[in-house]
Amino acid sequence: MKSLLTGLLFLAACTNQKTVQKEKDFNEKANELVLSEHKPGIGYFFKIGLNDEVEEYRITYLGDIQTRNGKVLKFINNIIYSGENEDSKRASATVDIYDNMDQYMGSYQVGPDVSLPSDIEGSSLVFAYNNEDCHQKTVIDFADSIPRKIFIKCKGESGDIYSFTTGDKNSKKD
Repeated sequence: MKSLLTGLLFLAACTNQKTVQKEKDFNEKANELVLSEHKPGIGYFFKIGLNDEVEEYRITYLGDIQTRNGKVLKFINNIIYSGENEDSKRASATVDIYDNMDQYMGSYQVGPDVSLPSDIEGSSLVFAYNNEDCHQKTVIDFADSIPRKIFIKCKGESGDIYSFTTGDKNSKKD
């Protein structure tokens, strides 16, 4: 009886893990679809119909940057809106970076959607904030490498520091 119960618990845990994994993979699949279209500046919207919460994705492919050593970096703005209902959903945003083979390299977790970069100019990612809290432009150069940390100006000398996180998109390991 004990081994039967242990087996059922193991099976339930495996089934539950597969369900969680499928949910985690949706964002990556949506990013891959947006990358395959290769249309800079076009925003894509995805909504998952869940019974007990709202989950929406707004993904924009910003474009490519070619580094001095010939590598191609592809940039995606990724916003996930989630909450128990439409009125309570919150946004979290990342700048996701992929290589020339559309393999995920890592991301910057930038917080709310207003913190995302606006454009790519040459080999630089441009953050042109223009809202009530922040109203400065910051240009981050990616020609030599992906910076481990970036500082985005907000007002005067104040701003936000974002760290680059590498590895599996779903685990967010550093």
